[in-house]
Amino acid sequence: MNAITERAMHDPVAPDEVDVLQGVFDAIIAERRLNKQSVDALQVARDVIRFYFDGIHDHDTLLDMVRAE
Repeated sequence: MNAITERAMHDPVAPDEVDVLQGVFDAIIAERRLNKQSVDALQVARDVIRFYFDGIHDHDTLLDMVRAE
């Protein structure tokens, strides 16, 4: 079991953390003009979550990391 799965199962994401994740996702989707239901949007969501569980919790840093993907 990898570290992301272990943390995801044992440490729930708090509402304020969800707000950060949603904000980054929404910003990238708007910048790239993606449909939220598209395959590309799904990849954005995966990237946001992956970086978050890698320890990047700051909105602006997370946004920069996802932009660079």
